[in-house]
Amino acid sequence: VVLYNDDWHTFDEVIAQLIKAINCTYEQARALSFEVHVKGKAIVFSGSMPDCLRVSSILEEIALHTQIIT
Repeated sequence: VVLYNDDWHTFDEVIAQLIKAINCTYEQARALSFEVHVKGKAIVFSGSMPDCLRVSSILEEIALHTQIIT
């Protein structure tokens, strides 16, 4: 699952949603959100298609932009 940067979500919002979606620590979510911010996108999850769909759906609950790459 690729997460793309945007200009309207705060770091705290993205961090909280990453924790909810991929069950990671605050520090891991913070590092991922910083990578998204700096690079414009980051792979935030890898797994089976059903798991990727679940993670993407949770991230998109707050209108984050994601893409599943196979």
